[in-house]
Amino acid sequence: RAALIVGPKGSSFPILSKLVKRLPVMALPRWTRNKTHPVALPDVIHALGESVDRDDVKDRAIDIGGPEAMTYKEMILRTADIMGKRQPTIDIPLLTVKLSRLWVTLVSGEPKETVYPLVESMVHEMVADPEKMVPGISDGKITFEQSVRDALKEEEEKKGSSSSSSSTPDALDVRSVQRVLLPKDRDADWAADDYMNWLSSFARPFLSSTMKDQVVGINIPFYEQPLLELTKEPVRDRQMATYRITGGLFAKVEEDSRGRIEFRQIPGTQECIIAIHEFVPALPWILYKVTQANVHLLVMYLFKLHLLRRIHSTEQESTHADEIVPSS
Repeated sequence: RAALIVGPKGSSFPILSKLVKRLPVMALPRWTRNKTHPVALPDVIHALGESVDRDDVKDRAIDIGGPEAMTYKEMILRTADIMGKRQPTIDIPLLTVKLSRLWVTLVSGEPKETVYPLVESMVHEMVADPEKMVPGISDGKITFEQSVRDALKEEEEKKGSSSSSSSTPDALDVRSVQRVLLPKDRDADWAADDYMNWLSSFARPFLSSTMKDQVVGINIPFYEQPLLELTKEPVRDRQMATYRITGGLFAKVEEDSRGRIEFRQIPGTQECIIAIHEFVPALPWILYKVTQANVHLLVMYLFKLHLLRRIHSTEQESTHADEIVPSS
């Protein structure tokens, strides 16, 4: 588990670098004084490699971080210094999360589905837990300054190579992030299974789902081939569950496809991030945007309401139980 990974592409660091590059003045809300624990991408890759075939780290969550934890404000100022920017900063004594989501989306040009959950997560401190750190895996060695220089240099090199290359662009893929609240004592693994079960129940008789050996098929009546086929990965930590997109009419799946739906619970909370990564639709992109993409947003909104109803129902049951007094 990492806080902010510093590297080219990705989501968090490119958004940070765009804010520093494009804003003449940095207005810093209260959440920028919260601490985070940035880690360089090569250190993350090293941690993954060191974890392979290690029996002592199986079935446990491991936190990783760089040499130094710092506030978001410190991270912004250090990035600005490396980029040669000297814009003034203004501390704002308010959280202003909703306003921050809006201006980060506008300035960075990134989709709100990516920006909103990132900004919302920043109200929590994201520092590696010493009890979940493993020597040789968790302790990144690359300084924040060096990781920023490396990331910016690689981005510039890729821009130069792409501008001089005549090859065709990569296929367009879908990345979508939603944030939901889970009922008490429920986790991400439960949410993943509940979502699959709920899909067929809410849209019956137009949709149905089948599960066999951790493979879920989402079907329509009178048609054998599923719209989507999803294969659940083995669960090692119940705070995270992943369904790989492995087939179906609506998905373009090849040998090296990495499309997936991830359910990640924010540690210490009942909040869960549901994210689609690297899904390549079979429909033409324009057609996908006006049809399947909007249907997905509607489905996720309805699932969020479904979870809220379950939370409300659980709270009512708990209140009712408290009101029952045993007779003498």
